[in-house]
Amino acid sequence: IEVKLTGTGWIGLGFSQGSSISMTGGGDGSDLFVCADGEVTRYLTSIYSVSTGEAVSGATCTQESGVTTMSFSRTLAASSTSRRLSGEIAITPGVSQQVIFAYSEDGSFTFNSHGYNVGGKMVDFSSGAISEVGATATEPESSAETTTVLSSDPTELGTVSGVSIGEGVTLSFEPLSTDSVQIEVKLDGTSWVGVGFSQGTVTSMTGQGDGADIVVCAGGEVKRYFTTSYMLASGTTVPGASCTQESGSTIMRFSRTLAASGSSEIAIQPGSSQQVIWAYSDSGSFTLDSHGHNAGGCSIDFATGKVSDSGKKSGTALLFAHAICMLVAWAGLGPIGAIIARKLHVGKWFKYHRALQCVTVLLTILGFIFIVAEKEGEHFHSFHSILGLVIVALTILQPLNAVVRPHNPVLGEEKSTLRTAWEWLHRIIGWLLVVGGILNAIGGCLHARELDYDDTFFGVTLGIFMLFFMTFLCITILSFISSGRTAVCLRIKEPEQQKITDEK
Repeated sequence: IEVKLTGTGWIGLGFSQGSSISMTGGGDGSDLFVCADGEVTRYLTSIYSVSTGEAVSGATCTQESGVTTMSFSRTLAASSTSRRLSGEIAITPGVSQQVIFAYSEDGSFTFNSHGYNVGGKMVDFSSGAISEVGATATEPESSAETTTVLSSDPTELGTVSGVSIGEGVTLSFEPLSTDSVQIEVKLDGTSWVGVGFSQGTVTSMTGQGDGADIVVCAGGEVKRYFTTSYMLASGTTVPGASCTQESGSTIMRFSRTLAASGSSEIAIQPGSSQQVIWAYSDSGSFTLDSHGHNAGGCSIDFATGKVSDSGKKSGTALLFAHAICMLVAWAGLGPIGAIIARKLHVGKWFKYHRALQCVTVLLTILGFIFIVAEKEGEHFHSFHSILGLVIVALTILQPLNAVVRPHNPVLGEEKSTLRTAWEWLHRIIGWLLVVGGILNAIGGCLHARELDYDDTFFGVTLGIFMLFFMTFLCITILSFISSGRTAVCLRIKEPEQQKITDEK
């Protein structure tokens, strides 16, 4: 057998079982010959990857004049000389049998991914007749060279192997029949992994409220879930599915019908792009736990295997409410209240300080409630959320700390040690909150970008931050400019100072 590729990448040819174009032979296996790096190697596989192969004696693998040529010989019968014994597939002249091919997607002569450069035909090795899978064979043309072009119904399920849908996650699928599909998900790591079909036009575990049909490989079993929230309730075991870990990878295989069999399933519709989401453990656990940031999605056409980016997420009302409350509190009011207490001891400064900080506490509590309601069961897995929780706790503690403050001495009296210690504690916590709040406000805007929220949400949050933060900066600058005059005012207005001291 001689195989020629017009190109200088690796090339492979295989004999496959089953009734559809498939590297796995529909689970029954394929007998593959690959020309790469100047050698011809034979592989026997029933999955979407190959392990160690066997060198083919007497075979050649060459490249010249922009063409890669593989030449090898083999017996027609399936031989038992292979160390894997039962994996070879016989060539049976007079019968159309499936022949598959693949070649490098990037022109590499080293064996790597084939991407979309894959396909197959039915070939009769007696007459040379070639046909599409499932079609009637036609006699070959009499010309010395023939060119075969793959074609398919644009609404018919295709066969795709190893397409990347996310960082370290690949998806493979092939038809089992006209109305069912076998899917394989491979994770480059040893943790649970899940894939889902989601409603809506953006990457969303909730399907933008309309639901997602999710299949998860965890703890050695595969379960199917339908959810409209950020949590998975009890799932159902997928019959015939497998969930394994080998050679540093987690592999999930399952089959399902293309059609949805009920309201808790989402149909696969070849010929149109639909949302596919994925996730895996952020802790490396094989037991289902939080995915943290290890989640995403894309749009896939199951007829062609074409992958495209999903639309960006829109901010929900609860998310907008959370962002507005926290940004107003920590890009503006909280820091302004702190600078008043530090540098603007004029007139009713204490009342202004107290009022601003009370509003800051109220907005912080409301913002916390809004985000807890938005995220439901998914909490405190990012640095932004953990720092936010610490800020909320200290924000609630600060006014309680102020309520139990020791008595402030009147003019002429010496401060007690307890009062001095309290003032330092109150100031330290206060300025830690100001710095942490500003940093987390910036982090929140960037976090929204990282989570792929749309430009509207990012623009609104960034605009609010800049408005209040610039106001704080202006007040801070003015406070330092006027600090000398403020000291003079305090010496002149001692009765007013005495009144404020009594309130403090």
